[in-house]
Amino acid sequence: MSLSNAAELKENGNKFFNSGIYKEAIECYSRAIEISEDKNEKLACFKNRAACYLKLEKYKECTEDCTKALEISASDVKALFRRIKSLEKLGETSRAYADARRLIQIEPKNKSVQEVCFRLRSIMELELVKEHSTENRVQAMLQILFDQNVDDDKKRKAGDNLVFLSRDEAGAERIFREGGPAALTQLMDSKDLFVKLSAIRTISALCEGHQARSLVMLRDVTIDRLCKCMGSKVDTTEEVSMATFQLIQSIVTSLQGKDKRDHRGHEVAVHADYGKDLLSIMLELKAMLDDVEVSAVGRDHAISLVAKNIPRPDIRSGSNARTLKFMEVGGLKSMLDVGSYGFAPGTSPFPITKNTRLNVSVALLKLYDDLGGDKARGVWDEKIFDYVQSLFATGTMLANKRAMSVLTCLLQGPFESGQKAIGLKGVLETMIAMTGDEEEDSQICAIEAIITSASKQSKATFVVENGATLLKELFKKSESDAVRVRALVGLCKLGASHGSDVSLRAFADGSTVKLAKQCRKFLTNPSKDFDLRKWSAEGLSYLTLDGDVKEELCHDEDALKALFDIARTNDKTVTYGVVSCLVNCTNTYDKNDEVVPEMIELAKYSKQHIPEEHEKDKPSL
Repeated sequence: MSLSNAAELKENGNKFFNSGIYKEAIECYSRAIEISEDKNEKLACFKNRAACYLKLEKYKECTEDCTKALEISASDVKALFRRIKSLEKLGETSRAYADARRLIQIEPKNKSVQEVCFRLRSIMELELVKEHSTENRVQAMLQILFDQNVDDDKKRKAGDNLVFLSRDEAGAERIFREGGPAALTQLMDSKDLFVKLSAIRTISALCEGHQARSLVMLRDVTIDRLCKCMGSKVDTTEEVSMATFQLIQSIVTSLQGKDKRDHRGHEVAVHADYGKDLLSIMLELKAMLDDVEVSAVGRDHAISLVAKNIPRPDIRSGSNARTLKFMEVGGLKSMLDVGSYGFAPGTSPFPITKNTRLNVSVALLKLYDDLGGDKARGVWDEKIFDYVQSLFATGTMLANKRAMSVLTCLLQGPFESGQKAIGLKGVLETMIAMTGDEEEDSQICAIEAIITSASKQSKATFVVENGATLLKELFKKSESDAVRVRALVGLCKLGASHGSDVSLRAFADGSTVKLAKQCRKFLTNPSKDFDLRKWSAEGLSYLTLDGDVKEELCHDEDALKALFDIARTNDKTVTYGVVSCLVNCTNTYDKNDEVVPEMIELAKYSKQHIPEEHEKDKPSL
């Protein structure tokens, strides 16, 4: 019965094929293959299904079906001919030519076979010439880079060509096969900055999306050496550090992701376990975080690599095992150590930049989000509490400042975690007491923590009730501009806590306009320190939610010019303030302009608050 059904299905498939309905034909042939027990019938179905795939330009599937047909009959002309066509389309000329040679032995007088064989032979000859040419080019470029007597221009050109060649898969494979790994590893030690950069960038291109090459380069160069290259204070420039950062990222992405190679001929590819290699990378990056020998730029890159690669890209898939392991080996504590000196980078025992604390905040946020469940977050909170309390227990002013810096760091990142830490016994009291300290750094640390704690409206209301008077006093009476401008930003943030809803203003009508004028004074005064102008821009970023404030700012050419001037700097911490000002002034933030009257009536009936838009923000204006 099965034989009869298979024959009928094959005939139906033939009818669909002749009518050009290839998908239905494939279904018929597939079902016939499943139920047929006759080898000849299976052979015919495989060949016919391959013909359908060829018509649909599914060359990989066509090749596979031809191969299965040839396993039944090794000298089948149609199967060989169709596999030649599909292999040629897939770019596998050498395999196609091998089949063509087999075919011409079977049918030496067939003109179509002769033409195909001649064409493939011509292509093979051209590829062979090109391959030898590439091989010679690789060797020549490496020799130039090793030669100490070659002039700089020639070395620069050779280095650029090597990098360019490595970005093409065929070129990358040729470099790798011609002793590239060993040569490039040696070139990484070159004293010539350009040669070193060329070697790092070439290795990075070789590793991109290729697991086997990534593994070889990782084990040849070693992660320890790569981290030293990225973070050395002695012989590493920012450019070399960035190139090495990209190299490590290429390796990790390749080992964690899918190999870009297509493993043809295997029904199921065997996936290697790179867990130990990835763990060694994580441990080296963790060690860099609080290593006094690591440069400030290298440390920032290490933090970025942790943020990019330890948490899952998507919390809906996989597990949080990497994040838990990072916490287990002391990674969270190292992160907090680095963030604790963000209040004054110059006081840190290890070099950090102005952007380091913000980078730590981003990394902590990603790690915290990756934890997912309450149990894992409970472990996280315990570690945070222990760290903050241990600092306060020390009793020194430096420890208190570090604790405040950690709180600010958490509030800028995983806000929920920071809020829990502020709720610890004695933290708020210490924060308030530090605002009255004679030392400027202490006041700054406390004010920054107060400002960041008011990031949500519900929390801002608490600070308005308990800290607004304190901030006003600091702004009026402090002799330090650094303290005054931060107190001003705190007031701005509280004043704008209602957002664009004018019915929920925290301060008296007109107060936000007065605060904005003070901010613009700091912003437009060229004699003021850049840090002060940056803070004033952040203050305006909150106040420009108010229609009157944005109206005045749009007519203040000096203030607008000052905003664009500070935006041109490399300081990442200024970006948010400037962009927010421009978004608010142009009303280009996301908002729903469609008001449904029925929803308003429903809100009134249920006694829910209805936001009121500023007159100057309405579409009519």
